Amino acid sequence: MSEATSSVTGEQALLFDGQHAAAEAVHIEHDARAGSWRIHRSDGNFETIAAMHVSSADDSDRVRSRLALSDGRLIELAQPRSGAWRVRDPSRVGRWIRERRNAWFSAIAVLLLPVFILTVILPGAVNLVAPRIPMSFEARLGETVLTSVTRSTLRPTSLPADVQERLRQRFDALAQAAELPTARLLFYSGMANAFALPGGAVVVTDELIGLLGDDHYLVAVLAHELGHVAHRDALRGIATHLIASQLLTVAMSQDELTTKVVDLVASNVLSAQYSQSVERQADRYACELLAKTKQSPAWLGDAFAKFIDLGKRYNTDLNSGTYTSSHPPTVERIAASKACAEEHGFMR
Repeated sequence: MSEATSSVTGEQALLFDGQHAAAEAVHIEHDARAGSWRIHRSDGNFETIAAMHVSSADDSDRVRSRLALSDGRLIELAQPRSGAWRVRDPSRVGRWIRERRNAWFSAIAVLLLPVFILTVILPGAVNLVAPRIPMSFEARLGETVLTSVTRSTLRPTSLPADVQERLRQRFDALAQAAELPTARLLFYSGMANAFALPGGAVVVTDELIGLLGDDHYLVAVLAHELGHVAHRDALRGIATHLIASQLLTVAMSQDELTTKVVDLVASNVLSAQYSQSVERQADRYACELLAKTKQSPAWLGDAFAKFIDLGKRYNTDLNSGTYTSSHPPTVERIAASKACAEEHGFMR
């Protein structure tokens, strides 16, 4: 404190000492040339504070009515100030972030936060929760999904009963070797496909059976689908997509544009990479299961070669393995199956 001044000028303000709820009425002056602030108290004394010890207490650039002192005290001006009353952040980094946070900082957050959520938080959470979900619930979920796809995509199978029985016996032998008692094979008609449902059901279509043309290749594909059953991947996939959308919406959504970016990241980019990892694990599972049952893991690669032919028929590049692809490059999967066959002594 210093001697009293002859006249008190400046703006009306309230001084909060950080310890008591009550505030002291003061006047405050800003000397831009001297780089200091002066607080005039009601008893006639004043206090001079260097500008480096004063910063803005407001997050908004539109309101500059609160000043934070380095000792923890707070000054609240009677009315918002602008221009000469702007407080410069002593930190260059702090100023840079504050000035650009509505542009660059937000853009970086939109990109990095989804990456962190989808690659670190979400997979860990799903892997922790999925094994604890009762199989009875998963089975009911699987029935619901099956009902939905049969209404929209699948039709009844036209395979002869003896063909169904032959393929089901080979599937059951695989499931028994894999110790998967809930696994069961279902036949439908539709686009060439095979997929596992929550609860253990594996669907294979007449079109895929016709495309492969050999029971060995189909058995390899079914071994791959049993890998999804063993890892409960259908359940994990549903949980991943649902939670990803909700988490990112809560974390990032502030406007329509940001919401669209969140949806793009969750649905088409990072979750696709998660799917590629799942597919590689199922491929490896199939190779090990085939070798365990004295069948060549190379059959899986032969089946993938058939898929390349299918892709050409529908003008689809299955070898791209792009960042938004849900499956790894097909040629990579063929090479991996061949390597697995050699590893287990299946020489062709």
